[in-house]
Amino acid sequence: MNLEFKYNLKKDAENFIAVAKLKKIKKTSSFLKEKRFFIYKLYFEKYNRDFNKDKLIDFIKNYINENKIDVNQEIKRIKSKWFPINRIFLERAEEIFKTKLPQKQITAYLTVSDICGYNINDCYFFITLESQHSNLTIMHELWHFYTWEAYGKEFKKKNLISKEQYYDIKESLTEILNIEFKDLLGNIKDKGYLSHQEIRKRVRKYWSKKKDIQKVVENLLK
Repeated sequence: MNLEFKYNLKKDAENFIAVAKLKKIKKTSSFLKEKRFFIYKLYFEKYNRDFNKDKLIDFIKNYINENKIDVNQEIKRIKSKWFPINRIFLERAEEIFKTKLPQKQITAYLTVSDICGYNINDCYFFITLESQHSNLTIMHELWHFYTWEAYGKEFKKKNLISKEQYYDIKESLTEILNIEFKDLLGNIKDKGYLSHQEIRKRVRKYWSKKKDIQKVVENLLK
């Protein structure tokens, strides 16, 4: 699997809107005070309206220019950080999930947002521009691709669990990154969302016993 790094203004706006829908972000949302939603707060302060693709594109272009962000330089920086560990990560992930990703190429698009979405069907995910922890984002998002390939597709096909249950499972399974990829993460951790802290403890507990992801998923389904 080849990982390609790109910037596309329309894709950036797409991620912005997709995250807003998923997180139900509105100009009255109280969590806009949180640092990771700061970019959304700036948008509302400027336009005082719901998200509009044309306005978003204008907003993003101005944000990049005003903050003097060199997009091409950022692509080079993120790429150079990732490639020394690319093969190590993929081989280790394949061993854990007992499968390989079917995608020949996955694109990592850069975005101004601190919240990054992904699209498995169209083979791409997002990384925050100027992120100091881009390798964590890449591992986290690719972990979702592996989880879908190993379990998600079957869950959906057989209608075994709800979308909400699958969301909780796939986000919580990233706890394994903190154990098996500690050497690649350095001093940072995949902390996950506040609502998933209890289930992440279960993941760590089950994984520590046998290091069998199938057993971990089975226990989470109980």
